[in-house]
Amino acid sequence: IRKQKKYLGPGKEKHLKKIESDFLRAYKDTHFINPGISAHRLIEKVDMVISMPFTSTAITAYNMGKKSCYYDASGLISREHSMESQIPLILGKEELAQWMQDNID
Repeated sequence: IRKQKKYLGPGKEKHLKKIESDFLRAYKDTHFINPGISAHRLIEKVDMVISMPFTSTAITAYNMGKKSCYYDASGLISREHSMESQIPLILGKEELAQWMQDNID
């Protein structure tokens, strides 16, 4: 499941369509959620949350007792940025796959 923020700003629709297309090519089982649905409501329904660094959804999920991480696919963010957090920063696909495996009930 992938959910974006409610409003991207003017002229961003083309960029969004490209992201969705790329995502669906890479992850065929992806489901896009209407941006009008609250993140809190969605988090209530899932077991784990993977958030882009350093968005509030990770904190919300953590505070709701959900397994939560920040995911940096680019690997450009230093782990030092999240050293103070209880929420891990995951770098790259292999590390994400391991985190997911470790956190499946």
